[in-house]
Amino acid sequence: MLLFVTVLCLSSLSFAQIQVATLQHGDSLRVFYYANAFVNAYNAAVPGDVISLSAGSFTSCIINKDSLTIRGAGMDQTFFQNQIYLGNGNSSTDYIHTITMEGIYCGSSVNQYAHVEVHFTNVYFNNYYNNSYNLSGQFVNCRLAGYTAGLNGTPTLINCIIGSSICGMSNFVNCVVRNASSNSDASFINSVVIATSSNHNLSSTTLAQNCIGINDYSSSSNIFSSCVNLNSRMVTSSVFSNFTLGYMNPERYVLTDSAQAAYLGTDGTQVGLYGGYCPWTSSLPYPVISRMNVARQTTADGRLSVDIQVGYRQESDEDNE
Repeated sequence: MLLFVTVLCLSSLSFAQIQVATLQHGDSLRVFYYANAFVNAYNAAVPGDVISLSAGSFTSCIINKDSLTIRGAGMDQTFFQNQIYLGNGNSSTDYIHTITMEGIYCGSSVNQYAHVEVHFTNVYFNNYYNNSYNLSGQFVNCRLAGYTAGLNGTPTLINCIIGSSICGMSNFVNCVVRNASSNSDASFINSVVIATSSNHNLSSTTLAQNCIGINDYSSSSNIFSSCVNLNSRMVTSSVFSNFTLGYMNPERYVLTDSAQAAYLGTDGTQVGLYGGYCPWTSSLPYPVISRMNVARQTTADGRLSVDIQVGYRQESDEDNE
């Protein structure tokens, strides 16, 4: 655990705990405060910079700068108050080479209005919507309540939970995908595919390899019957230990011991969220701002004490609520 204590010449800060954004450019570091801290850090950033966010709720903005890394304190700690826009919608010029986002919760939509290569890890988006731009890159250990990929690009989703999906040409590996609408060359490998109505069957151009499927409604139909089916099969919800939990809760998709041994993927590990080479976890591999305390008042000479605690974010019980 690393502890920084610094004295800042800021007479306006008086809250016990506030939102903090740090902007790292090479060896230099700038610090911004309050709900607009992310916006201010973003405006000052240049390609290659890293913006780190503390716990708290932040205002978002249009993100159209190339090669930025945005890190939060965890998807149950760092929140964006409003929609996130990737690009401003100019299809002829708007191209973001890469955008990295980790440990963040967005309760609204992420709207893609640029050609983007994404590197998203441990994020929760209420909806990811691609507005017909090229989408590539990876989503790892993410929770997407809604996911609309479009037909441009072939992104890969690894050990993710997707609440509902218009799959496009996406590749789903060790994922849980509910309500998949697939009329294109999507692929599902070592994944759990769940239908909640008769409208959620995989099309003839879709690959399902070493997957298990569940009809979470009153039906015995085989959702793999029309697709390219390589060793995928229908099961019942009894293969899960906690299937009564909320459908975006990772604990819902823990296989029973017998199911873990019976349903194996192409790599020999269990199918679904806890198999593969990136089994589900919400722990973060980088240090985060875990506490920010500010003195209630300045000293007589106008100085203000600020205590910032930085450490590695470990998975907690809150992650599974």
